[in-house]
Amino acid sequence: MYKIPLIKNTFYNEKETRNNLNKFIKSGKPLSMGLMCAEFEKEFSNFQGRKYSVLFNSGGSANLALLQSMKNL
Repeated sequence: MYKIPLIKNTFYNEKETRNNLNKFIKSGKPLSMGLMCAEFEKEFSNFQGRKYSVLFNSGGSANLALLQSMKNL
């Protein structure tokens, strides 16, 4: 019986590549959810006449959060 491997290394030179990605992620600037996000949420809350608002990266993420919050009520 021949076995087909289901998992292989994801990256070429996996250990070195993972270390380099780790360094990049730790040293890089945040790409989202920074001060501009907080400012937008505050202004949007004021525009809507609400106390809070939360910015999501997509409509799908917003829908999942909405459904989870309704489930937890």
